[in-house]
Amino acid sequence: MSFDEAYVLGIVESVHAKGLFGIMESARDDVDFTFINPNPNIKDYPLSGKFDKAGVIKTVGRFVSALQTPPKYTIGNVIVDTKARKAAFELRSQSTTKDGKEFDQYHCWVAEFDGDGQKPLIKKLHAYADSALAKRVLADNPEK
Repeated sequence: MSFDEAYVLGIVESVHAKGLFGIMESARDDVDFTFINPNPNIKDYPLSGKFDKAGVIKTVGRFVSALQTPPKYTIGNVIVDTKARKAAFELRSQSTTKDGKEFDQYHCWVAEFDGDGQKPLIKKLHAYADSALAKRVLADNPEK
């Protein structure tokens, strides 16, 4: 399977059916995933940091547990650089928090793909999001 725009769009579109977990199906187990800020000394947002695939799934699961239903995703721009094997894409996620507030979050994700095997996998992923909104959602909807 070749790394091209159609391949990346297929991965990004998997969020419609499976949420962010769908994207993780196309990531290596040792993916270098950075959510919001990689600095381990900045801890004002509990889900910020560097994660492997298992850590991403746990982190996303914790956040989704603060919502009444899993978020619905809308895909914005998708930019693919086939030579560098990188892609950037915008996502909008919408739901309602467990305390009844509207959740409307915009993300920008930048992915780097490996060159191994028939199916290129994400080896590095950096997600940018509104950390203040996410922090509020977690604070207002603690785990029980």
